[in-house]
Amino acid sequence: DPELQAWIRDISLEGFTELPSFGLASSLSSREELSTLLAVAIFASTAQHAATNNGQFDWCAWVPNTPCTMRLPPPTD
Repeated sequence: DPELQAWIRDISLEGFTELPSFGLASSLSSREELSTLLAVAIFASTAQHAATNNGQFDWCAWVPNTPCTMRLPPPTD
C-alpha cells in the first residue's frame, strides 16, 4: 500500500532525526512487519506508558513531595 509505505518512510527518515539509528526500516515488506510495528506502537502508547507513568499521581498529588505544584503560600495557622 503506497500510503503505508509513505508513512513508514516518513517516520524512519523524518520522525526521529535527533536519535541515533535504531533499526527501523524505511519500508515494510510484509504483513508480519506491519503487525509487529503496530503491536509495538500500541503497547508503547498504552500498557508501557501506563506502567511507567501512572504511579506519578501518588507521588505528585501530595504537595510536600512536589512543592512546585503549590498555587498559594502554605497556611500559617
